[in-house]
Amino acid sequence: MSIQIPDSQLINSGEPEGEGTGDFRGLAAMDLRELAMLQDRELTREMLQALNEVDFPRNMGLRIASPQGVEVFDLMGEAVSELADSDEPALDDLAADYASIYLNFGYQASPCESPWLDEDGLSYQEPMFQIRNIYRHYGLQADDWRRRSEDHIVLQMLFVAHLMEVEGDAALRDAANFLDEHPLRWVDRFAHRAAGRCVTKFYAALVTLGSMYLDHLRDRLAESIGEPRPNPEQIAERIAERNPKPEEDDSPACGPLCIPREEPKPGRRRYP
Repeated sequence: MSIQIPDSQLINSGEPEGEGTGDFRGLAAMDLRELAMLQDRELTREMLQALNEVDFPRNMGLRIASPQGVEVFDLMGEAVSELADSDEPALDDLAADYASIYLNFGYQASPCESPWLDEDGLSYQEPMFQIRNIYRHYGLQADDWRRRSEDHIVLQMLFVAHLMEVEGDAALRDAANFLDEHPLRWVDRFAHRAAGRCVTKFYAALVTLGSMYLDHLRDRLAESIGEPRPNPEQIAERIAERNPKPEEDDSPACGPLCIPREEPKPGRRRYP
């Protein structure tokens, strides 16, 4: 099964979380799919009008109560309101920002994990393969890794949304571990760089909101499973145990009769 956003869930129409109300897991899943959708495709006038009608981002299920969270919610709300009745030039600016962040890497802020964690800043590296194996464990795969690799922020958000809907505490622990070992190791740097280079308020707010939401969700997961968040050293040790380095291969180099594997080749882009 490929990781996709259901058309019926493009805009979250659910009620925000209130004291003693709402389903934490379901609300988080809807929020994540909404944030993923907004980074999945270029904005249209119809999408902006729908966001304005549901009062995005105040329609989101989980609220970020910190001063920084309130600030980014307000900034995002202002951007949506201002753009709801935008003219064509405003839409052009949005399209240019979207392309520079998610398509052509014009801002040198890759939305994929490998370039941020690979020593040489290359795409299609070890983090992508680690995530591919995690998806496979849950019977999931990228729709087309050549177009969007498994370590893309959109697919990572959709995967966590999927875990939030899987019954049992084990899925919640897997979601917490996945956040620790993958998006939360790089998404803040991605958001900071992209936001600083965006032309539009909308995308500057969106990438910041996405990063802050994942961090907030991790705090909520810590409360839900009753386990404190690990520190960076503990996360590094866990990653090393989970992904041991292969032993050096002393066999002869591959000759002309070797069959190449059907795997992505390291990219030439060096980001960040």
